Amino acid sequence: MPKIFWYYCVVAIGIGFLIFTVIKKKDIINLLSFFLSVASLGYLCEVLVLFVLDSYAYKPGVFSDPTAENILGHLICNGFFWGGIAVFVAAFSLRAVWIAFISIAFMLVEIWFLKVGAYEHHWWKLYITGAAAFVIFTFSKKWLSALKENKHKLVRKLTFFMTAWIILQSCSVLQSLFDKQHFLIGLVQNVYRDSILFSVPYQLCVAIIYSAFVSIHNKWYYTIFPLVINLIADSLFAFLKILNFYNGWNLFYFEFIRIMGFIIFILLEKYTLLYPSPSSKNVKG
Repeated sequence: MPKIFWYYCVVAIGIGFLIFTVIKKKDIINLLSFFLSVASLGYLCEVLVLFVLDSYAYKPGVFSDPTAENILGHLICNGFFWGGIAVFVAAFSLRAVWIAFISIAFMLVEIWFLKVGAYEHHWWKLYITGAAAFVIFTFSKKWLSALKENKHKLVRKLTFFMTAWIILQSCSVLQSLFDKQHFLIGLVQNVYRDSILFSVPYQLCVAIIYSAFVSIHNKWYYTIFPLVINLIADSLFAFLKILNFYNGWNLFYFEFIRIMGFIIFILLEKYTLLYPSPSSKNVKG
């Protein structure tokens, strides 16, 4: 059985849980928006443990380059698998005992991946996966609850900061994975790893600008400002040969995707996760 088959399986499981949740809860737009932010948390945590600390390795068997293999496994597992189940846990507000059972199930999946050679540990331990799953799922439940309670505006702003980052980073890393563009600063020899080590902090800075201006200001010129800054920064990095393009790709295509991502972010921020405040719930018509 090809190793990638098992990755397809976890994708199907994650998407299945996500579809079941949004249909059962009848809150499709909000839960899909929350899915992006909670998947972003998983991606950000794994950038540290996978690409910086080299704790384990994904082996889907698609690319010859080990870092490209890690990127693909990283996108699949932390996006659809972890993200889909995190939304399920949060939306149904599962008790700790059920979260513990799900965490054990994640450990069993990891054992199977180790057995079939689709995954390997470096210094990582199985119990860390179980503990991390329990913490992340518990946090996701409290996170969605805080959004629904709508007592602290900062929670929503931080949520859309995470959403901005995942839109920015996922578009960039997919182009890098298929050798369309790489950010290269010479920090490490592997071009995929070098690109990630630069793009992650860069996109985090851009996400701060996105979320700060879009969430705080209502005037259109304030909304456009972060995109203009982003386009200028990208152009500067291209001029300095930090942002490089390959296989017929160019800055125009890169920025077109950037603009589409920005529009998606604007729509999500303006029309999703707009839960009523506690005071408005008590007002009777």
